[in-house]
Amino acid sequence: VKHVTVYVSENGGNFTIWKRQTTDTEGVFLGQEGKTYEFLVLATDEAGNTEKPNGITVPDDGSSPDLGTLPTVEQTSEPPIQPAPDPNPDAVPNNLFIIASQNIPNTLSLIQRSEFEQVLRPFTAQAFATGIPVSHAQIGPMAIVIQEDGSVIASGGVNRGSLFSIPQTGGTANLLAELAHPLFDLAIAPDGQLWAATGGGPLLKLDRTTGAIIKQYGDGITQSLAINAQTGQIYVSSSNGIEIFDPITETFTHFSDRRVGNLAFAPDGTLWAARWPERGEIVRFDETGQAQLMLLFDKPIDSLAFGQQNTRLAGLLFVSSNNGELLMVDLATRQFLTVASGGSRGDIVETTTDGRVLLSQSQQIDVLNPLAAPQVTFTNPAPDAIVALPNSTLTVTFNSDMLVGSGTEAFSVLNKANFVLDGESQEPLTPQTVRYDATTRTAYLSFAALEADHYELQVSNQLQSNAGIAIEQVY
Repeated sequence: VKHVTVYVSENGGNFTIWKRQTTDTEGVFLGQEGKTYEFLVLATDEAGNTEKPNGITVPDDGSSPDLGTLPTVEQTSEPPIQPAPDPNPDAVPNNLFIIASQNIPNTLSLIQRSEFEQVLRPFTAQAFATGIPVSHAQIGPMAIVIQEDGSVIASGGVNRGSLFSIPQTGGTANLLAELAHPLFDLAIAPDGQLWAATGGGPLLKLDRTTGAIIKQYGDGITQSLAINAQTGQIYVSSSNGIEIFDPITETFTHFSDRRVGNLAFAPDGTLWAARWPERGEIVRFDETGQAQLMLLFDKPIDSLAFGQQNTRLAGLLFVSSNNGELLMVDLATRQFLTVASGGSRGDIVETTTDGRVLLSQSQQIDVLNPLAAPQVTFTNPAPDAIVALPNSTLTVTFNSDMLVGSGTEAFSVLNKANFVLDGESQEPLTPQTVRYDATTRTAYLSFAALEADHYELQVSNQLQSNAGIAIEQVY
């Protein structure tokens, strides 16, 4: 062994060089309190042959095989990225952005608690998925992909190569598969096919039902992929920049020399990316692979996700940072602010078709919701159901945490007057007791013995959520 290079990764981020081509046999690394570190040591022999890391990409330490002296040439530099034109000065920001700009912290729920310490109104934050084991670097969930029915597939686990399924309503993650490759990013193609980036290994084609590998392509595919919804082509980050994979011909085409850490298609079909290893720039590419600088941050950027069309998040861009902050960008004005802070980590961020934001943190996946009027999600018995008697308990489940109070307030979910069971031949009935399960957001209504009849259950619009917002209309 001629020398070794020691790399370090902070909080599961990219590896950087700590000691370059050293012959030292020991060293002292000074980290920061509250952060986790991974180390990687790669050796180089006297001929210049260097160990290759398995499944990850690391910066070049300058080692190369000793093949004689080459002519000295002037080093070429990457051309500078031109800034995008200024936004329209008359543009009006998204209403959620306007409210968040008032910088008023929201009260965080103690039920299914988020890993964020602060979230700005009008957003709330809670845990969405738990139970994903952490790696030796204390990193739990990583990649997130949302399926058509709203359920989620996420990666993580001890080797970062496990897949987990999570229902649309969240909860404990269920193990789907364990793969040999780490899974840094996931995406679903228009034809329903699941694909994964492996952080330096191949592009994987996966079975959505079992999580098994169907086929793998290429090598050196780093941490991100994005799929063009119109063409089905897969744009992947690589050690050489960005490549385009055609799933029909199963071939790669080089797209750009710009190295990136995360990719996402905007609603207008343009490709955006978080730069790497700079990690503070967000750029937009044209059809030829030329980049424009859209946003510049003074912190390391990891992931980006556009708000879905026809939701309250339309016109917004969410950007995660490994320092535990979630940034929100108004696309019309390109103004941005920190909408959530104090998180344990910020890796992959995704948005849903019903207007939520999902973010992988150290121990769990968190969900951010813009405040809205609470709604009844479902009841048991369901509407128009035929139920055999005796049956004296009904349940009402809400989509928000409901205000409990002492039970006597008009807006309390425990106030019996807020629930009325009206029969065609019976007098209107109120429950004898109401019990509320905050974990499932479900009210249990107990009535006296009911007689055979056609009943209608009414839920009062005086009921309020924990955020103080009332139901919009009687259910």
